[in-house]
Amino acid sequence: MSLGEAVDLLDPRHREGDRLRVIDSPSPVAWCLPGRRARIVMSRAAMEDLSAEELHGVYLHERAHLRHRHDLVVEFFTVMDAAVPRALRHPRALAEVGLMVELLADRAAARIDAF
Repeated sequence: MSLGEAVDLLDPRHREGDRLRVIDSPSPVAWCLPGRRARIVMSRAAMEDLSAEELHGVYLHERAHLRHRHDLVVEFFTVMDAAVPRALRHPRALAEVGLMVELLADRAAARIDAF
């Protein structure tokens, strides 16, 4: 069973074709699962604790990760980091890539076009 299928089981109320999955969790969390059948996952706590505007921003942020395939950006730099000799690696490089894709998703969610 894939992670996506497992998430589908956690939200039995979703309909076929829905991208959003809502899971029961006491913590307000959200993330996305990229792939052929991409999903955005939010906890019920996030749905209840955030205002409609905040919730929309979170959804747009996660959608930006999926639309711009940020998972592939992170994967590319992870492979490059592993391929470079240890002496040439910087310990913060991968963390900075992660920060970069989060900022890109924030920008997209806020509809700020930096290019």
